[in-house]
Amino acid sequence: MALNTKTPNMGCGPTWSAGIRRNVGQTCRSDPAREPARRRRSPPRQAPPRCRVTGSASRVPGPAPAPVRPGRALSQSGTSATRAVVPARHRCVTGGHRTGGMPSHAGSVSADLGRWVVPGSSPQPSSRSFSSPPPPRSGRADAPATGSTEERALPALAVATVPVGRLPRGVAVEPVGRRAYIANSGSGSVSVVDTGSLAVTTAVGPVAAPAGVASVPESVSPSVLEALLYVADSGSDTVTVLDRSSYGVIGSIAVGLDPCAVVVGPNGLRAYVSNAGSDTLSVIDTPTNTVTATIPVGRRPSDVAVHPSSFLVYVANQDSDSVSVIDRSTDRVADTINGLSSPIGLAITPDGSTLFVANNGADTVSVIDTAENVVAATVPVGSRPWGVAISPDGHRAFVTNNGDDSVSIIDTDARTVVATPSVGKQPTGVAVNPTGLAVYVANTGSDTASVIQILNSMGPNRGPMSGGTTVTITGTNLASTTRVAFDAVPATLLARTANQLTVVSPPGAGVAQVTVTTPGGTSNPKPFFYYPGADLQALEPVAGPATGANTITLRGDLLDTATRVFFGAIPALPRIVSSEEIQVIAPVAVSAGMIPVSVATAGGTTPSLAYTYVNAPRVSGLSSTSGSMFGGAVIAATGRDLATTSLVTVGERTARFSVVSDTQLAIVIPSAIDTGTVPVSVTTAGGTATAPVGWTYT
Repeated sequence: MALNTKTPNMGCGPTWSAGIRRNVGQTCRSDPAREPARRRRSPPRQAPPRCRVTGSASRVPGPAPAPVRPGRALSQSGTSATRAVVPARHRCVTGGHRTGGMPSHAGSVSADLGRWVVPGSSPQPSSRSFSSPPPPRSGRADAPATGSTEERALPALAVATVPVGRLPRGVAVEPVGRRAYIANSGSGSVSVVDTGSLAVTTAVGPVAAPAGVASVPESVSPSVLEALLYVADSGSDTVTVLDRSSYGVIGSIAVGLDPCAVVVGPNGLRAYVSNAGSDTLSVIDTPTNTVTATIPVGRRPSDVAVHPSSFLVYVANQDSDSVSVIDRSTDRVADTINGLSSPIGLAITPDGSTLFVANNGADTVSVIDTAENVVAATVPVGSRPWGVAISPDGHRAFVTNNGDDSVSIIDTDARTVVATPSVGKQPTGVAVNPTGLAVYVANTGSDTASVIQILNSMGPNRGPMSGGTTVTITGTNLASTTRVAFDAVPATLLARTANQLTVVSPPGAGVAQVTVTTPGGTSNPKPFFYYPGADLQALEPVAGPATGANTITLRGDLLDTATRVFFGAIPALPRIVSSEEIQVIAPVAVSAGMIPVSVATAGGTTPSLAYTYVNAPRVSGLSSTSGSMFGGAVIAATGRDLATTSLVTVGERTARFSVVSDTQLAIVIPSAIDTGTVPVSVTTAGGTATAPVGWTYT
């Protein structure tokens, strides 16, 4: 494949004056005359001293912050410099860049995992029958059993720096979280970062000027899609398809001008691409890698977010100060959210209730209620906010501040900034690891990626009794780890850095205490909860439309730790009702027919039950179209997809019927109180259809 040498551009960002490193390559063939004066700003002024009060995690400038407590030194290994950001009360700090790295800790010091902190912590399981069943969780995936602010208090942070290619912009993390992908718009490549070792393992390409990158969600169908990356290439006006396994280019898809962002929908069957140069959104069918729709949106669209369960897609329009809301079922703009200020990045919470939008022109984040499509709150953040990402539990939003080289961490419930760690220069794209313990930031101005690690944590902190769960452990002094044990049983150690370990849990039962051993000793223990397997016993209904969007109730045992419901291989987000019941909105089917439905829980994946996707019915004609108002006539209705018929109405009256075949019904006409023509309608599991000619009572 020939490398397109067109000059890289930055169509999904504001245009600033040339000659300053911050602004290099940040225009997308756009006419400067189009840029409002408020967007052609001078370089940011030095930020005044700021004070983070009451439980916030604040930046620690200078080369050597004080250790958290004796024996907790910070480390630097190889090319990944690491520094800590400690929680502080009434600590005043100043703005400015980090300088220098931290020296390696000398001597043998035991690993320290700190106070137990875990996102989405769960109650203690005991056996197959819980003596005290876990309380129902909210509809949020992996929501904590309790929701107090204190229990969600942000622990200490560490920021590692990984060199990548030139002008990095977009960021994505694969579903299992073992690799992060950084789109290098100035190098024509995508850096692959091993999230365990925090090192670049390879560069994928060539791609002319990659702007955005997206990974296909977990366990989609067909399975071949799982190994694909989609890269928005603003240098060639295409989306490049890359193979995650071989790191080769599979092909390219022509889209609009200056594609900026690409997002793959939750079922993996559609990808959405914002085209900043043509003010459109391209819809790609991923099984065939073809564009199926091109939707006009606002001026200079940048980022895209897909609702996890409804048929809505959100597009940030920088020059229209708006967000377009697109109905996926019609590929049309259904609503427009106005009143924003040069929005660039946006992200939606896992439950789909709230959209966070970075207002690059106002140094704020708008919090939008997706039920009403209105701005519910405004959160002040840093200078020129750019990218937005949400933690898997939905409790934190991470916003890159391109103007002051920082990331604002927002408590999504309190809607306040709780920490502002410094990162590299001019941060743009951002993504969160599925564990919620690491955040990856592309720094366009320093050709690096920052990795913000949430220390003294473990995730996930629960798994099946059979073992096999990939667990991330964070803390300090972990680089020389020799053993990780779940009680006395050793775990398989996959990767280690100064602040992070990746291990695989061994088989176990009940609560295991996890410890880390280094030459300096053994750490304080942390609990890991082993769960027995859940059981899925019933679905209601057992069939539904191939277009999805209907609510299904699943009943069984120990379902309250459910994280996904799989329709075949397509995942959907459940709403927890109780230990015995969950609900889910059915995703769109790949095709009509019977599929297995299973539930992924902390104890593993349940046995499956059958669910049938049904095409919408069609009634093509009636064997007779008129008769006495006293009823009693038996007629035939012909059409297709009629086998699951559950209701036939003639006018407003219910008619008796029998299913002859998938293409024919026998209908007994009910009586009427008056003469005239009324519609004949048929309802099936796939929807409702009306005969082209009605029944006339005489």
